[in-house]
Amino acid sequence: MNNFKIAFAGTPAPALPVLEILSKNFEIACVLTKPPSKKGRSGKLVKSPVHQAALDLNIKVINENPNSQKCFDYLKSLNLDAVAVVAYGYILDENVLTAAKKGWYNLHFSLLPKFRGPAPVQNSILQGVSQTGVSVFKIDKSIDTGLLASQKIYIMQGDETSGELLDKLSIIGAEEILQVFQRIKLNNLELKNQIGKASQAPKLAKQDSYVDWNTSAAKINCKIRAFNPSPKAKTVLQLNNEKKIKLFILKAQVVREKIVKNQIGFLPDFVGAVVNNKKDLFVKTASGFIQIFQLQIESRNIVDSANFINGLRIANNCRFL
Repeated sequence: MNNFKIAFAGTPAPALPVLEILSKNFEIACVLTKPPSKKGRSGKLVKSPVHQAALDLNIKVINENPNSQKCFDYLKSLNLDAVAVVAYGYILDENVLTAAKKGWYNLHFSLLPKFRGPAPVQNSILQGVSQTGVSVFKIDKSIDTGLLASQKIYIMQGDETSGELLDKLSIIGAEEILQVFQRIKLNNLELKNQIGKASQAPKLAKQDSYVDWNTSAAKINCKIRAFNPSPKAKTVLQLNNEKKIKLFILKAQVVREKIVKNQIGFLPDFVGAVVNNKKDLFVKTASGFIQIFQLQIESRNIVDSANFINGLRIANNCRFL
């Protein structure tokens, strides 16, 4: 164990499974993570999930910018074999990549070269792909373009939110990166070129979160799943008294017309129409119907459809705008 020394670089909670599994199998000389950030109205400084986990594991934490000379000199002094990276939050300079003898290896939550960029999970759901997965690659001077060390396919179930899918892929990815580092240690790692057409995965913006009910139920459901847990799919409900309520939709599914008619007794005839049976909430789209399970009025708690309907006394043929 002591003849193979690595470092780990990561920041958010999805990086934790990798840190945990690597710490059980290798000597981790240090953990690099973003500095504590201000949270809430109080502005209190809060450590990242990786920072706190490293402290719990008694591993030295480095909050320096990895591209600084100070950080580079320190990493070189450790005589590292390799560095594992998961959602670190920095673009690494070419120079810093030489700080480990065998390189830096990043876990990316897509099947590269598809969905290069900061939000591969959200974009894969938004685009309705049937499969995704994880890739471990050796970091080079460009973003997500390095040689592949490993890939693992995940078949989409069709109902995962971004949060749920990221949790699943982080577990799958932890096993993959462990195998990669075991092969690096044994000097039998084979690297391959990324093959196929590249696509980009930009961060989802709040201004893109509004639901367009004049699109298909399938596309709307993908948006709701992709934007959960953040920044959440947003819409406006116009009640029959013309009052408008801004809210988020967190969980839904596409349903057949027959189910709506059986549950409600009739079918609405305009896009955005909201119908319910005091328990189930359905919305007509430009093509098909959506059943909504979880909603959240701005600044309030998340509720299920029954509590939402009864709490606001939602009548049939209210309208989502």
